[in-house]
Amino acid sequence: MEYNKLTLLLAAMTKGGKTTIVWSLCKKEFRKAMSKLCDFRTGISVDWIYAADTNKISLTEVFLNDKNIFGTDIKENINCEKFNEILNGEEGAYLKNTLNLENQLECQPEDLIEYVKGRIKEYINDGDVDVSINRLRELIKNRTSHKFIRRIEVIVPPEENFAEYLKEKEISFVLRDTRGFLDMNDNEAEQIKYWTMQELGIDGIDAVLLLGTSAQFADTLDWYKNAYKDAFESVPIFIMARDDGILSLFDLKYEMDENNINTANVKEFLEAAKKGQEKGFKDFYKSFLPSYELLKMFEMGQFIGQFTGNEVVYKFEYKYKVYNNEDLCYLYPNSITLQQSKNLQINYNAPDYKLYEIMVHENLKDMISKIMEHNRFKKVVFENGQVNLDFINEALNEANKMYVRMCPNYRNYDRNEVSQDILSGKAILGPRGGIVTMEYGIKYLGAITSAVSARAWLFGQAHNYKYKGSIKNPDGTDFIKDMPKECQQNLIRMFIFKTIQDNTDCLACFQGYYFIDRDTVYEAIQIVRSKGQVEDALTETTKEILKLIFQKKESV
Repeated sequence: MEYNKLTLLLAAMTKGGKTTIVWSLCKKEFRKAMSKLCDFRTGISVDWIYAADTNKISLTEVFLNDKNIFGTDIKENINCEKFNEILNGEEGAYLKNTLNLENQLECQPEDLIEYVKGRIKEYINDGDVDVSINRLRELIKNRTSHKFIRRIEVIVPPEENFAEYLKEKEISFVLRDTRGFLDMNDNEAEQIKYWTMQELGIDGIDAVLLLGTSAQFADTLDWYKNAYKDAFESVPIFIMARDDGILSLFDLKYEMDENNINTANVKEFLEAAKKGQEKGFKDFYKSFLPSYELLKMFEMGQFIGQFTGNEVVYKFEYKYKVYNNEDLCYLYPNSITLQQSKNLQINYNAPDYKLYEIMVHENLKDMISKIMEHNRFKKVVFENGQVNLDFINEALNEANKMYVRMCPNYRNYDRNEVSQDILSGKAILGPRGGIVTMEYGIKYLGAITSAVSARAWLFGQAHNYKYKGSIKNPDGTDFIKDMPKECQQNLIRMFIFKTIQDNTDCLACFQGYYFIDRDTVYEAIQIVRSKGQVEDALTETTKEILKLIFQKKESV
């Protein structure tokens, strides 16, 4: 059965706990193989897909970095000479020895692309299970991999109880482990602003999970802010922090024996820990402070001082508040068994590990429920159509008052030249869908400028938008009766952010800018051209892009 995928972006610095979480969700008999695959600093981004109906670990998809394999990401310019030059270059040994690519004689660009795709398909399907695991390990750990591969997908058999939960919810659950999140060196971090959404790992995500850590943030953190900000404000952000006090407090409350470490007691304990009112639980909130500091840096919220007696207590206030803070925060324990079993057989029945596993699983189940609730809201809003129509009308009204700002500000081109290019009879995109082509200047000036300008303008409109109505279910009842108006507004704003994000071209970046999907831009320019002469072609194209994205024509 084909289930919907829910993708949770795992965000943590080195030693943040990603590895143990990834393989704790895996079926026990496959954990040894999983530890081979993720017990090191990841060289590439990996989607770990937990699918209830699978019975082996296997590589299912490889997303290539075309620019570094072919020497260009402009399909029109792909050729055998450049491809062979890269294969014979300093890092070409990786392509030959790892991906089994070989030099090619003269051929058409389409044939060369198909050849590479075919070899990658053979690479995915070749070999028995042990061979595949070893090959996959080398692929993930090799620090050269990221130059030629954007991301891979690996399907994993889930732990039995978690598998039943996934079947019940009719979903496949994806943990996305992005390469080097928050721990890159200066040279790597500086390049982030030029990475595509797929290279960053932020395309198609449903939520973010920050793993709390006491480690200091890297000096390069500021490079991440602009790259991740749009994605972070469009989806729920969860925090899960390890705390050394959990094991002893659970032992005091229930006793650490096999019978007492069960789902019911864990749920009760976690609920009490969230409230933080019981003896020993009041300082748990401190475990979340480093993650709040990170969110503050990402402009996702701020600390607000509150007087408690004679003391000022600082509470984090989310920029787009939908849930109370405690509903987004989760605790889990350190496992002594895990720490002491490096390269040894792990005792999965040890009380401390069993508590670790149940807590992690219950936390993730609660996150999944909230993600599904969030996605249901988006679906209702989209199918209702009223917010879409209202946002279109308000944004169009703003566009009619003032020209859409041109982004980026080119040195060699002005607004008039951009408008002329939009209205001319010239090709909008390249013959193979290229949008960024430098050929004695920018070849598709109207398309690239419209794509960048429209996205920047749409986000600006979304930040200022307030819906005056109320969201209704298909039967006419209120969608969320008891939710404060501010939270409903934030949900709507996040829905609009996510809609823009989902219509962003995930495979391209130009001068540090992201832009609207090229097919939408193509259609919008065609519509503007059909109107004949217009006052300002860039603004008119942006208005058409707005309507194409938000008009009700498909469900989310």
